[in-house]
Amino acid sequence: MIRLAVLCCALLSISPVVTSQKAPDTSYTDLHPEEFYILMESADNHIIIDTRSRKEYRKERIPGAVLAADRESLIQLTKYLDFDQPLLVYCSDNYRSQDACRILAEKGFRNVYNLLGGMTEWKIIGFAINKKRPPTNHQISQ
Repeated sequence: MIRLAVLCCALLSISPVVTSQKAPDTSYTDLHPEEFYILMESADNHIIIDTRSRKEYRKERIPGAVLAADRESLIQLTKYLDFDQPLLVYCSDNYRSQDACRILAEKGFRNVYNLLGGMTEWKIIGFAINKKRPPTNHQISQ
């Protein structure tokens, strides 16, 4: 925990999100796990979107994440989101989340962030994981 606090302080003391990079198509921003965590902690009104399977989501997820396991559920979710709202997207290892980020950007969302390395890297670093069984309705509602 102390290591995490030192890491966060160090990242905050340098210019904001120094190592982040726009994805090649410039429609979303790739963030390393530490940057993703800082954005989660600092951004108001953010939404964390888990693009893994329902089974993966039930087993474990980033705290506060909502499930969008396929294109259709992601599109349904967008009906409840603000176009300027920070959308933090992840999957297991960075493949499905990239597709989801592209879809979100194509729909006009302006603050879309992809977790580089996905849940795999998140766990390696030791960030919080929610392993409690999710409620039956784990989508955003009006």
